[in-house]
Amino acid sequence: MSPLKDSIINLILERIAQNYEEQIPYYEEMYRIAREQQALLQQAEIDTDLLLGLINQRQELIENLEGRNREISLIRDEVCQALEIKEFNITNIQNRVNGPGTHALTTVLAELSTVLTKIKELDKKNEELLREGITKVKDKLRQMQDAKKATKAYQPAAPLRDGVFIDYNR
Repeated sequence: MSPLKDSIINLILERIAQNYEEQIPYYEEMYRIAREQQALLQQAEIDTDLLLGLINQRQELIENLEGRNREISLIRDEVCQALEIKEFNITNIQNRVNGPGTHALTTVLAELSTVLTKIKELDKKNEELLREGITKVKDKLRQMQDAKKATKAYQPAAPLRDGVFIDYNR
């Protein structure tokens, strides 16, 4: 690859790395929200309004990140074409070009990977806590329905207030 093309690609990779670096606070905020969700899900009584509020906050972050990633996606596609690689990953890039852009991208992708792994692990725990909570609620509902059926079965029928006459002559 020519030195000029190599330096241009490195500048583009630095720009991509910078964009990823700007995303890290969003992912850290997502992790903070996931910790809040975990604390909420561990409570005996779950405040569903608060839980839905946290879910909505995360959804806003996800939508913001998706928008940022769409912007990066176009640039990544151009890098793939310029480097003649099929997939944008650090190994493929390092095999084709080396320099400050590659190093910056390697560093920021490692940081992102760490944060995303923490989020994924916490989300898995939260999902399990949520499933346990749903099971508890189902069990309580089933117990309440059974108690209601038992109460209804042993209560005498309500006496009739109006007289009922049967006309046998008809």
